[in-house]
Amino acid sequence: TTLLAGESAATWSAWLTRQLMYLKMFYPATWLLGGLAGLFVVSSLAMLMGCVVLALAGAADRTTGMVSVIGLLLFAGIVLTTSAFHPAPRSRIGWTVAGFAAPFMSLWCHCRTWFTKVVVWRDINYRISHQGIVVDVG
Repeated sequence: TTLLAGESAATWSAWLTRQLMYLKMFYPATWLLGGLAGLFVVSSLAMLMGCVVLALAGAADRTTGMVSVIGLLLFAGIVLTTSAFHPAPRSRIGWTVAGFAAPFMSLWCHCRTWFTKVVVWRDINYRISHQGIVVDVG
């Protein structure tokens, strides 16, 4: 185990939001392109999942359902191959669930940065100017 093992999803969300705020302030084009890429991945996964549900409910044809299942399996395969880069990956099921959740959390955190100039760290609010300079601490 590591010091990070006990962290909650809220803690990870706050951390990722801070990282994305940094991109927003100093690399706005990268921030924007990352958000668009995240939107593409999340919408693709949501559509694939929706097609599977509709096919199971009989509201879509079987071919659509099968192609969607293949798409989800391909994504799961990509997620599972990334576990080789982790020094101590968890179970395949846990890794896969986290891999499917990560794009949704990333897009959520990205959306949180759209209209704010406040970074929260250790319960302290840092108001940041457009140039990335801290202008107020509260």
